[in-house]
Amino acid sequence: MCLLKAYGWVVIVYCLISMVIGFDLGGLRNNRFLVTLYEILGRFVEPLLAPIRKLLPDTGMLDLSPIILLLLVQVFIPYLLRTSVGWLYMSL
Repeated sequence: MCLLKAYGWVVIVYCLISMVIGFDLGGLRNNRFLVTLYEILGRFVEPLLAPIRKLLPDTGMLDLSPIILLLLVQVFIPYLLRTSVGWLYMSL
């Protein structure tokens, strides 16, 4: 559960950095640390965002895939883990 929370924060930070770079807030588009951090976080986040993007309809500039991923990571997967562990415990 703790890893899922940490991954949720990674997704949020990735999205925030993406907005900072995309809108060039404060001229941070050329900040090497920020761009490197964005690329590193992208290696963790993009493999799960890509299949979600394929399933969602095209909404132009609005990317809803991080919201779907956060819902999966923060709500749906913990629910499945709790119910499956409870089911396994009951079957013993």
